[in-house]
Amino acid sequence: MVCSEVVYRAFDGLDGTEFELRKRAGRLTLAPEDLIQMALANQSFDIIACYLPANGPELESGEAAIETIRATLK
Repeated sequence: MVCSEVVYRAFDGLDGTEFELRKRAGRLTLAPEDLIQMALANQSFDIIACYLPANGPELESGEAAIETIRATLK
């Protein structure tokens, strides 16, 4: 299993959490980017913190983490 499949198997159907699987390379998948998009849209997940070495040695949290993640998706 890949990391996103572990999340899918653990949370799909739990407390109304539903994942939209997308066809990639001929099979239905859930990519880590899909989970990030769900968190940014406040769908079942929250962004708590992120670490991006290019931004410095510190762990970012709260709104700073959200903005860093948004910036990496552009």
